[in-house]
Amino acid sequence: MKSTKQKTKAAAAKSLPRSQRRKQERSAAKQKRSARTAARIAGPLLPGTWQTNAATFVALTIASAFLYIGMLRVGFLSLDDPQYVVNNPWIRSFSLQNLQHIFTTPYFANYSPFHLLSYMLDYAFAGASPFVF
Repeated sequence: MKSTKQKTKAAAAKSLPRSQRRKQERSAAKQKRSARTAARIAGPLLPGTWQTNAATFVALTIASAFLYIGMLRVGFLSLDDPQYVVNNPWIRSFSLQNLQHIFTTPYFANYSPFHLLSYMLDYAFAGASPFVF
């Protein structure tokens, strides 16, 4: 049931011209949106203090590094490294012909020009060292 106050507001709103009612409705909707946005912005993005979040980040980074440090000694894997890196003639020199080929032709069943461009830059800076790739 509507209260008397709500009925009075509804009756007053109906007596206004349509353009003014729409302005009031838009204004009310805008106020609701800005209130929701302010509530969202005011709240923290991460739970806890910044010290707790920083410590968590550092701990996860160290754990990840510890977990994958052994991979630096493995060298190229036989899964797809021979096709994409070891035997790929298009990454061996940074030339216009190689760039054109990388950006226009699929390689090894994939069209991934930025992936191959990254390999080309790695190869240009460090050669065929698996440590870089």
